[in-house]
Amino acid sequence: MLPRVKRSIALSVAGLVALALVPLGSSPAAGGPLPDPAVAVDGNLLANPSFDVGDQALHPVGWTMTKSGANDAILISTEANRHGGWEALRVTDATQADNIYVRHYVGAYGGVSYTAKAWFKGASGTEASLYLEFYDAANARIGVSQTTPAFSTSWQQATVTLTAPVGTVHAAVLIYSGTNVQGVTYVDDASLVAAAPAYSAALGTTRELFTDDYRIESAVNVGRKVHPAVKRATPVIVPDQPWESSDYIYGSVVTGSPGAAYKMWYTCYNATLAYLLCYATSTDGVTWTKPNLGKYTFEGSTANNIVGDKGGTVIYDAAATDPARRYKMLTYIAADATHATMGYYAFFSPDGITWTQFGTAPVLPYGDVSNVSLDAARNRFIATTKQRTVDISASPGTNDRMAWVSTSSDFVTWSAPRMAVEGDYRDDEAARGAGGLESQVYGMPVYPYEGVYLAMPWMFTIVDSGANNAGSGPIVPQLATSRDQDLLRWSRPARDPVLPLGDPGAWDDSMIFTSSTLQTTASTVSVYYGGFNVDHGGGPGQTAKIGLATWRRDGFVSLRNAGDEPGTVTTKPVSFTGSALHLNTAVMSGGLVKVEVLNSSGTVVATANPVTGDQLDATVTWASGVPLSSLAGQQVRFRFTVDGADLYSYWVA
Repeated sequence: MLPRVKRSIALSVAGLVALALVPLGSSPAAGGPLPDPAVAVDGNLLANPSFDVGDQALHPVGWTMTKSGANDAILISTEANRHGGWEALRVTDATQADNIYVRHYVGAYGGVSYTAKAWFKGASGTEASLYLEFYDAANARIGVSQTTPAFSTSWQQATVTLTAPVGTVHAAVLIYSGTNVQGVTYVDDASLVAAAPAYSAALGTTRELFTDDYRIESAVNVGRKVHPAVKRATPVIVPDQPWESSDYIYGSVVTGSPGAAYKMWYTCYNATLAYLLCYATSTDGVTWTKPNLGKYTFEGSTANNIVGDKGGTVIYDAAATDPARRYKMLTYIAADATHATMGYYAFFSPDGITWTQFGTAPVLPYGDVSNVSLDAARNRFIATTKQRTVDISASPGTNDRMAWVSTSSDFVTWSAPRMAVEGDYRDDEAARGAGGLESQVYGMPVYPYEGVYLAMPWMFTIVDSGANNAGSGPIVPQLATSRDQDLLRWSRPARDPVLPLGDPGAWDDSMIFTSSTLQTTASTVSVYYGGFNVDHGGGPGQTAKIGLATWRRDGFVSLRNAGDEPGTVTTKPVSFTGSALHLNTAVMSGGLVKVEVLNSSGTVVATANPVTGDQLDATVTWASGVPLSSLAGQQVRFRFTVDGADLYSYWVA
C-alpha cells in the first residue's frame, strides 16, 4: 500500500527545509533530519501552522490546495498582513463561481474531541471559512463543522470543535472560499488540538517511563533521547536447512511455558517462495535447536521443524481453561482453494506444535502482517493488523500501510480494527531528507510494559515504487506509547530508531522486524528480531537471519541533560501508596540527579540527596523535609534536577 494522508505534528521551520522549502526572502538551505519536538509541547497537530514556509511557487508547505478559477490565488504573503511568525496565507477568490480549498490532513481517532482554530483578516469582499472535517478509511467524509467569521479588517480568531465519529481515520482543517464568496482573506496561526486524555494521578506500583509526556508538566534543558538496543554480534538463528532460504521473526518467543525454557516460532521461506512457520527451542535464549517434529512434509520428508504453512505470531495462555487452546496463533491467509476469504485466521494448539484452525472464516479482515500479544493484566489479547485504507495523497498508489488495533477476550471475537499509528508529515520529511518519498508503518507489535503499552512500529521508508508497485526501501523500528485501556491514542514524540539497521554490509543492514514478545529481567529488556540484507524491494542474494537485541531495564528512552546547564523536569500531580522513591538513571562523571517534592501549593516539602553513578535502582534518600511516607495518598509533584545524566524511569514502592 502506497503513499497516503499524513498524520501531522507541529514542525519547526528548521525541519521543514529538509525539502529545500524556504521562507520567503531567504535562500534554500541544506536538508537535514527533523528535530524532535521539545518535551511537553502544546500539541498542535498541524505542520507549518503559521504558513511561514512555502515552496518555490509560494504555496504553503504541508497543505493541499485546489482552486477552480484561473485568477484565484493561494499564496503565502510577505506583506504586513500577518498575525504572527514570518508570513500569512493569502486566499484570493476572484469570482463568486469559484471554489478554493486549502486543507491539512492529520491522523485522528474516533471518539476524541478536536478543536481547530485559525486567525482571519479580511482585505475585501467576503471572508473564507474554517472547516473541521473527519474522514473514514474509504476517504468518505463522516463528520464536519464550520464557521465563517464576519468580515473585518482586524484579526479575529475562528474556532470549531467537534468529536470525531467512530470510524474516523483522518481529520482535516480546511480553509474554504466557496460559491457566492468573492474577495481576499488572510489566514494565519492555525491549530488543531485533540482534547487531553483523562489523567489519573495515581502512580500505582509500576514504573514511570519517559516515552511520552503523560506525567510531565514542564521541562527545561532536557531532551528525549532514544537509546538504540545493543545487538548481539552474531545471529542466533540462521537459514541452514533445505526448507530455509531465509529466517526471520514474523513470530514470537515464549518463556515460562512447559518444556523448553525458550520457544520460538519464526517464519522462513525457501527457493520456491513458500512461507512456512518453524519452531525452535533453547535453554538460554542464545543457542537454539531446530527439532525434527514429524508434522509437515517437505520434499517427501517430515524430518524438519516446520509446524505449518504461512507464518504467524503466537501466545502462550497459561490461564486458558481449555488445554487445547493453551497456545494461540493469529496468521494471515490469502484466499485460496481452502479459504474463501482472505484475512487473519485464528489457530489453537495444546503444545505449540500441532495446530487446529478455528472455523472457516477469518476472525479479522484484510491481511498481510499481523502481531498478537497477551495483555495479562486485563485478561485480553491485542492484535495489530493492516487494513485497507484509501490513499488521498498526491503520490501514486491507492492504499496505505498503517497499524490498526483490535482486542479480544477469547481470541475469536475481536473488536473492529481502529487505526493506531501511521506515518505522518514528520516521518515523510525525514524520508525525503534521506532521498526517499515517504514513510509508512509496515507492522507494529504491541508490548504491555510497566502499566502502559509500548509498541515498535516498523517504519518503511519508500524510496521508489519497487516490484509490483509495492514499494522499495529500508524498514526500521521506532517506539510508540499508549496509556489508553482501549489503545485509542498513541504517542511518538521521539522518532530515532530504537533498533537501527546494521552498518553497510552487515547481515541486518536493510530491514528489521521485531518479535511480538519482549524478554524482561531485573536488569535488561530484550527482543528477537529478523534482519534482512536487502530492502523491501528484494534483490539478488537476499537472505534473512534472526538476532537478539538488548536494552537496560526501561532503557528505550531517557530524559537527557548534557551537564553544561542543569535541567529540570516537573511532573503533573501524582499520588502514591509506597514510602520510597526509586530512580533508574545513568549519571555522567561530575553530574547528579536530585529530587524535590512539591505540595499542592508548589512549596518544597522534601529535598533529596543527590544521586550519582549508573544505577538501575537507586533508592532516593532525603536531606531535609518530611518523610515521603507521610505524603502517601496526597497529590504532590516531583521536581527532578538532571545535571549531566540520563533519567530513564522512577517509581514509588
